[in-house]
Amino acid sequence: MRIRWVAAAAAGSLALGIMSLPVVTSIAPVAGGYHVGVPTKELASAPVALRPGPVSCRDLPISSAVISPTSCWQTGPTGFVVGGSVPSSRTTGEIAVIQGQARSMSRLAGEGSVSVARSSATTACLASQSGIVAEVNLGTGQLTRVRDGKCSVPTGPQAAAKNGGSQTVVTDQMRLLSVSSGAIAPPVSPSYYEYYAYLQQCSPGATVGCPLYQQGQSTYTPDPAGLVILDFGAPCYSTTTGLYGTEMFGGGVCVADASLKELAQAWVRGYESDHGPGTVNITLALGTSNSLNSIDPNSSLSDAEMATSGSDWYQQLVAPLAALSLGAPVTVWAASDIEQSGSGNWYAAGPSLAWVDGYASAAPARYTCDLGESGFMADYGDDVLGGQGSGDGWTAAQVYQAAWGIPVSCVVPEIYYQGMASEWEALSTWGASNQSAGAIAFTGVLTEVFAGSFSPPEGWARLQADTAQQPPIPTLSEIGTSLQGPPPSISEVSPHYGSLGGGTTVTISGQNLLGLSAVDFGDQPATTFTLVSSDQATAVSPAGSAGAVDVVVQTTSGSSSLTAGDSFQYVPAACSSVAVGLAATSAAPGYQDVVSPHATCGPGAQVQYAYFTGPSANGPWTLQQGWTPLSWIWPVPPSQSVAAFVLVWASDGPYSIPQAQSAVQLSVGAACSSVSAGPANALITPGETLTVSAQAQCPAGSGTRYSYFLRSSTQASWTLEAAWIGPSWAVGPLAPGAYQVLTWASDGPLTVPQAQESFNVTVASAAACTGVDVSAPGSVSPGSNIGIVADATCPGGAQAEYSYFTRNGQSGPWTLEDAWTSNTWTWDTASLSPGTYQVLVWASDGPFGVPQAQAPVTVTIGWPSNCSSLTVSAPASVPPNDQILIGAQAACPVNSVKYTYFVRPGDTGPWNLVAAWIGDQWLWNDSGLAPGTYQVLVWASDGPYAVPQVQQSISVYVS
Repeated sequence: MRIRWVAAAAAGSLALGIMSLPVVTSIAPVAGGYHVGVPTKELASAPVALRPGPVSCRDLPISSAVISPTSCWQTGPTGFVVGGSVPSSRTTGEIAVIQGQARSMSRLAGEGSVSVARSSATTACLASQSGIVAEVNLGTGQLTRVRDGKCSVPTGPQAAAKNGGSQTVVTDQMRLLSVSSGAIAPPVSPSYYEYYAYLQQCSPGATVGCPLYQQGQSTYTPDPAGLVILDFGAPCYSTTTGLYGTEMFGGGVCVADASLKELAQAWVRGYESDHGPGTVNITLALGTSNSLNSIDPNSSLSDAEMATSGSDWYQQLVAPLAALSLGAPVTVWAASDIEQSGSGNWYAAGPSLAWVDGYASAAPARYTCDLGESGFMADYGDDVLGGQGSGDGWTAAQVYQAAWGIPVSCVVPEIYYQGMASEWEALSTWGASNQSAGAIAFTGVLTEVFAGSFSPPEGWARLQADTAQQPPIPTLSEIGTSLQGPPPSISEVSPHYGSLGGGTTVTISGQNLLGLSAVDFGDQPATTFTLVSSDQATAVSPAGSAGAVDVVVQTTSGSSSLTAGDSFQYVPAACSSVAVGLAATSAAPGYQDVVSPHATCGPGAQVQYAYFTGPSANGPWTLQQGWTPLSWIWPVPPSQSVAAFVLVWASDGPYSIPQAQSAVQLSVGAACSSVSAGPANALITPGETLTVSAQAQCPAGSGTRYSYFLRSSTQASWTLEAAWIGPSWAVGPLAPGAYQVLTWASDGPLTVPQAQESFNVTVASAAACTGVDVSAPGSVSPGSNIGIVADATCPGGAQAEYSYFTRNGQSGPWTLEDAWTSNTWTWDTASLSPGTYQVLVWASDGPFGVPQAQAPVTVTIGWPSNCSSLTVSAPASVPPNDQILIGAQAACPVNSVKYTYFVRPGDTGPWNLVAAWIGDQWLWNDSGLAPGTYQVLVWASDGPYAVPQVQQSISVYVS
């Protein structure tokens, strides 16, 4: 964007204030141009109009970096202050201070276009539509926001004492781009950290809504050349896609190298918006680092993977971007951040060297470090040598190799403390003293203005002084070029609620949103977000859990503080249906019925219900209970024999209208409809008592009563046994025979039944159990638990019990093991020797003194068949004084296998027992053995452990 200078500042225009300096000259035109007259004794109190001259400097571009072209500047003591607004936002004011070749710049977000109200030799006052907003110390670049409209610069010779001392201020530091030190300071270019959120903001064709576009738009092209570094993050490899890439800052995924090309193109589009084909060439270095990522299972890549990653960086990113037809002269390089040591978050020298060597193997550039030639790699970093020549996990040779020893390396060290310059000087000295290396020609310097104690030119000056070199390409890069402005804030989000699955487009209203880099809903990042203006953005909510979260935005100036307006509520999907249950579907008048609804709603829904009653399914409805999460107790209407209905509304909010509703009917005052009694077709023994249980279907809350009748046959008359009592009655004892029981039920009047039911009862003759079957395994292993199962043949309904006896062999006395218990018994044989045993079972349904039936069963306790085979393993040859592992594996019927090990020298002679009846491995120490062939013999048995069931030998040679 080109901005015309005018006498009075307006939105998007510039106002020029002149400041008196020790030796005052005019801004001399190179071949003419605007000529600025400057008073020699007194500061002009208002902006000075410009007079046209022979050559046009009238359309000077103001980017977010510095004024150009430099042909409109005068080196030396002349200076001036320029105020205006940035090209991309008329609501963001900008102030630039030019004193000789010293330049500093700052933005004032939300103040609109800024003009210079007045200035002195040391201070300039800035004004916007709201009045005086700030003053600038022209020597240090310190920017002070003035809250009460006062500025310490007097408006006339006598006004100095009337101002200052009562200001309410907030102090910021202007970006100091360079300072004058006798000679022209080296040019400055930025180094940007790139965040994962930019992938969503920088789609093809994106402009001011894309942070990389803004970075390119605000980049100043220095003379004679410039270097810009885009730092994308840590190298990684995706096992899902099989692609190498980078874990960008603030991200948790491996972004493929090829996917970064669109981001780099966005920077180029922004740069081209203010830099045409005739602009001085600038080098764009696409960087990764030697830091470990947090994606791979082991946090780091192997040396081979790092080499492939470096090669892929050139082939998938640097080369494809360099091959594009770019409108401005842009050379594409790579960049590698070779920070310190192999501990903590950084790779050691090995994998770091592998990455840069991998890049060099693919890149065609060789040894010239020409800013106009593509394919080189800017190696930068700090604290790489620990000040000792070999520290921080690297040797001097390794650092030299990564930074300067491969054909594509161009050194751009970070210098923001004195020790860093000394370390790089020590490295260059090491190279100069090494016959196969050589002194380093430094391409430029990278500084961190806000992290260290040096300004960018100081960092360059320190390196020059330490190395005594005049670098061929005096380029200076700076980290953190964006001035920290006011942090963003959120006043409102709309809508303030959305579904649990995400996908809700939310409009975020607030202030200072320019440079938006991230939007979070609680601890989850937004699916996508878009910057609309400095006070508005949109974001799509991610999936979340039911409840409220705070929406937080991040810009280069920080994160928004929590406010009441940033709350976003996750709510489940609306309820789709509601089922209504009644504790009783018919009830007596006055009964307290319980209405229990259950709504089908989304996960985590906070469901509430409202209850209505009415005389029919169509109402009219009367509200009885409004919006409660609980069931409702419904007092049944006092009228008898009427129908009543209850209607239930369900919603998970807002609680004003139903999302689902359903009605059910209750019958009031009806008689008992049925009764069941039993047990049906019961069989009992003489002398036994039978309990009859009855259950009537009557209106809920009814005072139901029962009567019981008994007769001896289906033709006999009924005899009333119990009248209008509860639901249980005991019948018996009865003589053997067939009987019927009749049950009446009524809820009143208690004279005739409303429902009745009968069932049969048989009293059996007394008869003993006639037989018993016993089952058991025929044979078991010693120590086994044997399950004995008995089944007696007894009269119907009899409850048989059993006793268990055992003996050794086929004769001899029986031993009682368990008396009058259930039909199953477990026999523990752990203490028994192998042999033949018998189990005797008694059965009786009472009395339980002698058996009514009995039966024996024979069980053999013995060993199964022997082990059938044995495999022995050992090394064929071993050195002396070694530990030899002998392994054995026998095929045996049971698992309790034991092994015995023997050793002898040669093939004959007696065996020496070395380990008896142990496990399947033996560790043989051959210390002291003479060289020669030895044999190892292994016995195996699963018991008894006296002689082998199988055996096998193996030869071992001791060298």
